[in-house]
Amino acid sequence: MTVLSSRRGRVYAVACLALLTWSIPQPMAGDIAGFRTPSGNIHCMFIEADAEFPANLRCDIMQIDTPLPKPLSDCEGEWGRSFSISAGDAIGQMICASDAVFNEGNPVLDYGQFWQQGGFTCASEKSGISCFNAKRHGFSLSRSVRKVF
Repeated sequence: MTVLSSRRGRVYAVACLALLTWSIPQPMAGDIAGFRTPSGNIHCMFIEADAEFPANLRCDIMQIDTPLPKPLSDCEGEWGRSFSISAGDAIGQMICASDAVFNEGNPVLDYGQFWQQGGFTCASEKSGISCFNAKRHGFSLSRSVRKVF
């Protein structure tokens, strides 16, 4: 009976993993992978690690319903729309950016789906997106709330 239960558990685990893998969009080929939300308001880009920098995930949000925070004195770009997390970070980062990762050619991450690559996970919901590294640190973005954790 124990062997049967163990096999049944393994079969269930494999079936669940297959279902989960099927519902997760596969990353794009190459060194840079990206996606966008169904609304097109949030775009994200994954950058693989190289000799100088660790793997990194960045997301930008276009439209927000709350005022942008006051920029840092040394920020010459825009403050409050770009967020980043690297593989080893203990908290997500709001970053000063003079560019954007918006790419209408990137695939859409439908609401209720997850994206995973390089130790990062993002979940897309109607209320916004949350992304985190393997240590479960990252950020959540929506029109009304932008926070790091």
